[in-house]
Amino acid sequence: MPPNQEYLNFRVSKDILKGEVRMVTDVGFKVYEVTQKPDIKWKITNKRKTHLGHELISAETDFGGRHWEAWYAPAIPIQDGPYKFFGLPGLILLLEDSTGSHRFEAEQIQTSRHETEYPETKESKMRLHISEPQYRKLYRKYRRDPLGDLRGRYPDQTDSAGNFRTGEEVFRESEKIWKERIKKITIL
Repeated sequence: MPPNQEYLNFRVSKDILKGEVRMVTDVGFKVYEVTQKPDIKWKITNKRKTHLGHELISAETDFGGRHWEAWYAPAIPIQDGPYKFFGLPGLILLLEDSTGSHRFEAEQIQTSRHETEYPETKESKMRLHISEPQYRKLYRKYRRDPLGDLRGRYPDQTDSAGNFRTGEEVFRESEKIWKERIKKITIL
């Protein structure tokens, strides 16, 4: 993992006809599946540009606490895009939030005769199905107390220099590190 970058473990799949997004993600040390029906209201603009040889049209929306600009290709009649975004009259090839901190860009378009299925992971079989409100509550709790499930379970330890440390000391140090890491992450 490159320095100063966080790794998020989640997978998003969609049922466009039902308007559903399924997200499989870990929160703490458990894997959850959340089915959502995002209400993405697009406003198509007059802006145009070309990307990967396709004429693109701009559309904007507010979603997940951010303002987004998407560029879609009407010549590719697939109403899909990256992450949880879909519903435009063409494939979304570029997507960026107004701060520039979140960006998706198609690098290549390739025709294939084969249907691709993502393999199930080991964690997929052990996931817990929860509602979106349950997920939001759980995620907020995790952000406040990322190691809550491990509280009181850290054993006393001796470090490589022979210094004794109580399990509580080790726990507080780990908790501080985790809280700093999750400050950088927002996936609600």
